Amino acid sequence: MSRKPFIMFINGSPRKNWNTDILMKKALDGAVSAGAEAEMVYLYDLKFRGCVSCMACKLRKEPRPCRCIQKDDLTAVLDKVHEADAVVLGSPIYFSEATGEMRSFFERFLFQYLNYEDYSKPLSPAKKTALIFTMNAPESMFDEIGYRPLFQRYENWMKLFFGHCETLLSTDTLQVNDYSRYHLAGFDGDAKHLRHETVFPQDCQKAFELGRKLVMEADNSSTVYDFKVTTGEGMILNLADYRGKVLLIVNTATGCGFTSQYTELVQMYNEYHAKGLEILDIPCNQFGAQAPGTDAEIHNFCTLHYHTPFPQMKKSDVNGENQLPLYAFLKSQKGFEGFGEHPFKDLLEKKFTEQDPDWAEKPDIKWNFTKFVIDREGKVVARFEPTADMGAVEDCIKALL
Repeated sequence: MSRKPFIMFINGSPRKNWNTDILMKKALDGAVSAGAEAEMVYLYDLKFRGCVSCMACKLRKEPRPCRCIQKDDLTAVLDKVHEADAVVLGSPIYFSEATGEMRSFFERFLFQYLNYEDYSKPLSPAKKTALIFTMNAPESMFDEIGYRPLFQRYENWMKLFFGHCETLLSTDTLQVNDYSRYHLAGFDGDAKHLRHETVFPQDCQKAFELGRKLVMEADNSSTVYDFKVTTGEGMILNLADYRGKVLLIVNTATGCGFTSQYTELVQMYNEYHAKGLEILDIPCNQFGAQAPGTDAEIHNFCTLHYHTPFPQMKKSDVNGENQLPLYAFLKSQKGFEGFGEHPFKDLLEKKFTEQDPDWAEKPDIKWNFTKFVIDREGKVVARFEPTADMGAVEDCIKALL
């Protein structure tokens, strides 16, 4: 994609700077950090109606209209959403439904594309989509109040019309700052505040990652050549300079149980560099704080103990809001698929499950020495967890050389 991806954010909440709005802004920040242009639209700031069933979008004309002809504040928004590479819709849940403004938007948004001659083939353009719903109900009540089918219905609509949808649910949210001022005795204000301070930040991080992921998936023509990294000496390294090479990109640490893998990495580099292999060493201190030194100290350690001949980058984050854009791309191309069989497997899985029960479903880097293999065209072809056999890594590289 030669231009920047364009992402539209449709905010169906009447409350600004509150739960839904905060998550939508985080998702927008994630999209922008991945190189997208983005725009937020607040539906409650617009004057518009839902579908009036004029049927003008279904007239027998060539080309088929398949666009809403109502003229109001939503007209230009629908035009932008039509052209966008991805769209994110956000709404709180009121009375077991999306807000009235969001429902009206859905009517206008989807009905224009509905194909009565073949319901399975809507007239909408394919695009990446996401839904962000916030609610004061806890997930434990979903079955009792019928929320699961509600969210599944919205997601199914988006998948039918656009071919893709992901949903982020933020539950048991904080309704007001001071519960003592309102008739809200059915809620534990202290528990709500505690959850807002501990769980809601995790939802914010998920929203940020969702925004990044949508951009990477929407811009599916991206390669590693679109990214730059900084060396330990502070020089900008353009990965386009490695065009035509096979790349092995690995996040490293000097005090890890896997640090000895430097030995095999150096051996592979020495044996295959002349045939086109390049290795990018990216120190990271996010996993057990096992890369605590300065860039110079890390470099000295590696050259002294392992005689590393390949370039070493500036110490960087590979997860979270400050992660390298390169890593957001790598993870969007190859997610986590398990640790395989390894003596550390049970220990790692126990550790991650205690931190996050859903850890295995996320593409995040799990630990030091996770490796990505890039082919000569800049495409990510494989991901190896630190527990993977180094022989398998070598076999993958040899097949590409």
